[in-house]
Amino acid sequence: MDKELMDKELMDKELTSETDKKEFKKEVKKEDKKQKKKKHNRCDYCNVKLGLIFFTCKCEKNYCHKHLNPHSHGCLFDNRQACRDAIRENNPQMKTNTLNKV
Repeated sequence: MDKELMDKELMDKELTSETDKKEFKKEVKKEDKKQKKKKHNRCDYCNVKLGLIFFTCKCEKNYCHKHLNPHSHGCLFDNRQACRDAIRENNPQMKTNTLNKV
């Protein structure tokens, strides 16, 4: 947090004693540390920390390079049904007009 914001908050709370100011600054620092901690990505199969390179499967989970392929992590994503749904959405059926035979 910026010093200006901290000073404004101190003025708003009207902390008079030095101990109150020190305690307030400690609380602000603790809140900043909690916000800065970042959860590391991990492989959903072997729980290895993932660095800059990781792969997201169609089942929307992150995997390491060893478990990239669907058969290596036991993926339950139904690719056949997903393709059928995509075809159904993108290619609607055409209705033909019937003509009277003469």
